[in-house]
Amino acid sequence: MATADAIVTAARVRLHDSTATYAIADTELIAHYDDQAQLLAGSDPDFGLGLGHAWDTDAVTLDASNWDYELPTAADIEKVLAVRFVTDRVTIGKVSKAVLESLRQGDEKATGRPTVCALWPAADWHVQIGFYPQPAQAEVVEADLSLMPVIYTGAQSAPTVPFSAAARQALVLMIAAAAANAAGEETVRQLNLDKNSIAGWLATAKRLVADERGRIIRLKRTNGCYNYGWAETWYQT
Repeated sequence: MATADAIVTAARVRLHDSTATYAIADTELIAHYDDQAQLLAGSDPDFGLGLGHAWDTDAVTLDASNWDYELPTAADIEKVLAVRFVTDRVTIGKVSKAVLESLRQGDEKATGRPTVCALWPAADWHVQIGFYPQPAQAEVVEADLSLMPVIYTGAQSAPTVPFSAAARQALVLMIAAAAANAAGEETVRQLNLDKNSIAGWLATAKRLVADERGRIIRLKRTNGCYNYGWAETWYQT
């Protein structure tokens, strides 16, 4: 998978705007990245993949010996929408790590069915999840993970782009087209672009999106529509 800054750089190359003095500012391209990434992940009839969210139905198996676990995906913390038990769909409340630690210090020997959890980044960029009270028995917990890309401001570390290689290429073309269409005529001439080139980018992006929709449907049929596994497989292709 690529990161958002790599996608922005690829769009700049497509725009012939990779010289030292940019005709289109970084802030503008990053804004186009955010808009087009959300469009691509959404349900737009021409450029949307309809990703939404998916339940990772076996995210964590709790045991009676541990407080903390690691989610098996590299999802950003912001993408974990909800956590619940598989058996009865009871939701486990989300709190901050500070609140979780405070609860544990107050009664560190408490055991039972967890009622709250907290999430924080692990050293390997995976997501660590901790529970309170400490589980008293083995149970499987599932996580509802947003498949929408994280907003990129340019100020934080560039987030991973949760798309396949073909979808990332479509995103590059969509960003380049959006930036070119938003630029003035003088800037477009300066970059040696024309309307046919921009229209061609959008046509290619549209074909790539249509192909990826078909692949996603096939992966869901193979891996199960409601399991995050199909998405993880798709990201890696």
